Amino acid sequence: MLLLGCITCVQIRAQVFTWNDYTFPSGKSPVFGTFPNLPVKESLEYSLTCSNFYYLNWARDKSTNNFMLLQSLKYLWQFEGKKNCKISNQWVHNLGAQFFFDSITRIHIDDNTITTRFEIPVIHNVFFTITSIINTRLLNGYDYRENDSGNLVRVLNSSFLTPLTWNISNGFSWKSPLLGSLTLGLSGAKITYVRDKSIYDRQKTTLFYGVPVGKGYLFEYGFSLQFIADKDLLKWMHWNCDFFLFKKHDAAPWDVNMKNQFGLKISRWFRLNIQTRLFYEEEVSMKLQFENLVSLGFFFNL
Repeated sequence: MLLLGCITCVQIRAQVFTWNDYTFPSGKSPVFGTFPNLPVKESLEYSLTCSNFYYLNWARDKSTNNFMLLQSLKYLWQFEGKKNCKISNQWVHNLGAQFFFDSITRIHIDDNTITTRFEIPVIHNVFFTITSIINTRLLNGYDYRENDSGNLVRVLNSSFLTPLTWNISNGFSWKSPLLGSLTLGLSGAKITYVRDKSIYDRQKTTLFYGVPVGKGYLFEYGFSLQFIADKDLLKWMHWNCDFFLFKKHDAAPWDVNMKNQFGLKISRWFRLNIQTRLFYEEEVSMKLQFENLVSLGFFFNL
């Protein structure tokens, strides 16, 4: 028997445009227009990755044929007033969609985070800091399962504001020019909100991300620890890390959320990205979860 096989894989990574640490002393911003004599710093980065896997006359499972699209957007707005007081707001958006040729579409990455920081200098490299971190997804997420008849059905597992997590803390941060920023939240709170109450029936559970059925939200207090690094290690390597810990007031274990990325510049037009995410929350899973992504592709800056 003659078996013909064909595999096509195309991956393109395009950093469409980047504003990197531009300062507008006259108050002019390319996003929000004109500010009244405020020193504003902005940076904007966007990237797009596409990949395609196609098998022809393949002896194994044909459902592996798929097209995947991943986009990433990071926008930072920062105002620095007199006496080095700072207010910064950063929005990070990651969205990945996987399209299978049998018409199934799966949103496997949908992560949106808004981080707001207010900093007042205390002594050299030490700041009093108030931090707010809001995280949710934008689109519906589904699990695909077989019902009693053997048919494939999709079950909602999350949606916009379902859940929404909001971490608020105040404490002190220490900044190192070589390492990054380390923030200790001496007093903090975590709010988990569930907008779509039908998620309990769909998941057949009475507890969703720690929120009991019929309540809609969960309030927890404790303290937090966060490490942030966003810097060039070498001329050809950039490091971005966001490591966040939250400890509840009771004896529950720590909540852990880490995003770590290395960007390696291979040439003028090509870059290798290695990204790892680590996540642990007792109400979600008793196991430590990992997500790894490696991409190699074309990029350019404007």
